[in-house]
Amino acid sequence: MEDTIKSTVGRYSKVSSENIPEILTAGVDFGFAGGSSRPILYKSGAEKLLAYLKLSLESLQCVNSVTDVDKNFVDYTYKCILQNSSGIITGISEGSSNSCEEIFRESYSVRDVNKLTREEYRKKLADGNGKWKKRDGRWLWMEKVDSVNVIGMKNFIQKTAQKRAFVGAVLMSAGLADVFGQI
Repeated sequence: MEDTIKSTVGRYSKVSSENIPEILTAGVDFGFAGGSSRPILYKSGAEKLLAYLKLSLESLQCVNSVTDVDKNFVDYTYKCILQNSSGIITGISEGSSNSCEEIFRESYSVRDVNKLTREEYRKKLADGNGKWKKRDGRWLWMEKVDSVNVIGMKNFIQKTAQKRAFVGAVLMSAGLADVFGQI
């Protein structure tokens, strides 16, 4: 994966291919998610690129916010502007997040594996109602549950929109938007 990043990044003048392994750590600052063929830049990687490029955050502002308690709906859009040491804007990006996204609508709860039969687990797995996950050396059955308190997740939804705007602006500033993706 690191070689793919190095060879792809080598085309850019702002960030050289020799520096990428020193700046970013695979699995910490970037990784692969959701079946994407391109690596995803995480916030920690964006922060490291920001420092490496000697850029600063001019602003990170909420440009739109909707909270509808009756419909259990929250939506945020943030705009991030980055500048170099001369005050020249190098990147602008908006990032949005709302409670209709799957990551906020569904969560998983640990269920006691002794309470269901093997056939019941197979049916739940086939129906998409759960998954097995290894935690602390043990396999646990994680059953999908709908999030009923989306309003309680308002801060998480807001932070996700902020991160998306920030990572997008860093990708634009570094000239790496076609190397890295973002979630």
